[in-house]
Amino acid sequence: MRKLDLPVEDAIEVFRLCISKVQSASLKDRLEKCIPSIVSAVDDYTTKAPRIELHTIATHNLINGNVSAEEMKKVYTDRMVGTTSPGRYIYDKWRGL
Repeated sequence: MRKLDLPVEDAIEVFRLCISKVQSASLKDRLEKCIPSIVSAVDDYTTKAPRIELHTIATHNLINGNVSAEEMKKVYTDRMVGTTSPGRYIYDKWRGL
């Protein structure tokens, strides 16, 4: 297995960048309220990755009780991966482009 270095970018700052242009005030508020859950997920990842326990990380259909997994996936696909998205330059950096 190939070892990858952890990104130097802060997960919360990347998330905030990705949601920075969300037009719906309601959705943006719900996404921002997920930040404590993201902090917890980062902690979980950084604890379990060195122990080769990533498979034990639970999946969730609802984040913070009010954001669906589908909405979070759209943050990634539409606001990080999309060619004109706010987080695209970080995505390209992580891919080594």
